[in-house]
Amino acid sequence: MISERESSKSSYNKREEDFLNLRDFNNYLEEIEEIVFNLANNLEVEETKAKIEVYRKDNFKIIQKNRVLQSKSEAYLKSQLAAEAREAEERRIELRNEEISEELEKSERKNKLLDQIATSDRPADELIMLHKEELVRPSLLKPASGGSGFSISMMNTKTSAPKAVAYKYEPIIEDNYGPSLANLNCYSEEIEVTEIALAGGFKKAYAGERPLEEAFDGLLYF
Repeated sequence: MISERESSKSSYNKREEDFLNLRDFNNYLEEIEEIVFNLANNLEVEETKAKIEVYRKDNFKIIQKNRVLQSKSEAYLKSQLAAEAREAEERRIELRNEEISEELEKSERKNKLLDQIATSDRPADELIMLHKEELVRPSLLKPASGGSGFSISMMNTKTSAPKAVAYKYEPIIEDNYGPSLANLNCYSEEIEVTEIALAGGFKKAYAGERPLEEAFDGLLYF
């Protein structure tokens, strides 16, 4: 038999969206706590029951609506859990079948090796070595997980390192959009430069090159 406390819980099933504001919803939650406390401690039982009965009559439609929503939500949750359980069981069976298939394959290879040792004239250690090579070869031919595509054919491919190219100096050629600086050498003969200036690195050609460079450099900014 359902107790009055459990019955009141199923009736007081309003959601936050059923209220106009958060304060009304919080007051509603406090009212529920007070009802549960009174029924659990036998305090004002008759008054509390009467209050519950009034609430049920005033909120009958909302109570029924939320019960339907709760039922649908629980049904959906149960279906999801059942689907996950089925998937887990199918995966467990699949893994188990793979393990059984692998064990059968190992047993067949072992029996084949024993038959070869018993019937062949070749040394047993040679047959065992060939047997091990057969086990390794399929794993090399099979693409690795992740799509690397590695195969045994790649082991025989010789990759040559790129040949080193000797460094070759190539002077930078800049266009000054003007006369060639080589034509200025004719002015250098008329310029007198002291030995101190020459020792410091000054050249006669600077006298003609620098004014022209300063004149044409500014043109590129317009």
